[in-house]
Amino acid sequence: MLFRRCCLALLGIVPLLNACAGPGSPPPVPPLQAEQRPLPPISAEVLIWRPGQWNWDGRGYNWIPGQYEQRGTHSGNWLPGHWEPNGIWQPGRWL
Repeated sequence: MLFRRCCLALLGIVPLLNACAGPGSPPPVPPLQAEQRPLPPISAEVLIWRPGQWNWDGRGYNWIPGQYEQRGTHSGNWLPGHWEPNGIWQPGRWL
C-alpha cells in the first residue's frame, strides 16, 4: 500500500518537474519522420526540396512536411531546427 502511494505521488510530481525544467534543459528534438519526396511540379523557377522538420511551438513539437520551394538566393543547404546552447529554439532555415 505504501509503495502504491509513493508511486502515485511520484506520478504527480513528474509533470511539475518537467514544467520547471526551464531553458537550460529543452526537450530533445524527435527523430525525423520518413517521407516520400514527390516529383517536383513543373515550374519556370528552379525548385529545391525543403525536407520536413519538427518545429517547437512553446508547448511541443509540430511536424511540418517537406515541400518544394524556389531556390532563391540561398545556398541550397538546409539547417534543421535545433536548440541553441542557451536554450533558445532556432527554426530550420536555408543557409
